[in-house]
Amino acid sequence: MKLCDIHTHILPSIDDGPDTIQETVEIIKLSSIQNVFNIVATPHKKDVNESGTIGKIQELITELRSIIVHDGLDINILLGMENHVDDKLSEDIKKGNALSINNSRFILVEMPYTTDLGDSEQNLLNVQKLGYVPVIAHPERMEIFQKDPGLLRKFVSNGMLTQITSGSLIGKFGDDAKTYAESIFIEDIGHVLSSDTHRAAGWRAPDLLQGYELLKGVLGTRKATHIVCTNPLNIINNSAVIKFR
Repeated sequence: MKLCDIHTHILPSIDDGPDTIQETVEIIKLSSIQNVFNIVATPHKKDVNESGTIGKIQELITELRSIIVHDGLDINILLGMENHVDDKLSEDIKKGNALSINNSRFILVEMPYTTDLGDSEQNLLNVQKLGYVPVIAHPERMEIFQKDPGLLRKFVSNGMLTQITSGSLIGKFGDDAKTYAESIFIEDIGHVLSSDTHRAAGWRAPDLLQGYELLKGVLGTRKATHIVCTNPLNIINNSAVIKFR
């Protein structure tokens, strides 16, 4: 079974991911061992823009692809970005400072770490008006959704997608995140499971395969496979995502 990971922080010295390209390669190798066939590097937009490294992350992707070919690894490295939802997001998309997943219509977005919705809903609507589909990163870990699950249901009903972190199912982010992650999937409003890996070792190391095994216990093999394999691959290929409600 070939897994696809559309949310990772693997590029060296860009955000809070690895410090060296050697660790990046180790993360990729660990992911490959777990049957991950496609991995999307999604550095934080804020970190990339503040340091002016759009060109740098593109160069890193090219360098990593060369290393992978040299090392004989059967894995594809693609580029995206974890885009913070703020008033500038739509303009950043237009200017090329906010990247979608593999240049598709699907764009990974991160809500503010606050319980105040503020202008976030309008900012997401503005992104949709540009023709993009927001993929909400790790909502199970966000207090705004934990306190108001109806808000996430509303976003999904309005055409947005959700990306849950495998570590949440494992319990790495605490009981609340684990319980809510399971609830999101049981309610059929969870569309993708990703690792959000940051390091080659420790609690942020690649763990998508373990999350997949746990998800099979929650939803059964068929649905879990759609969420870890089919849907993320469709997103990468700019194709329709399977929805369960």
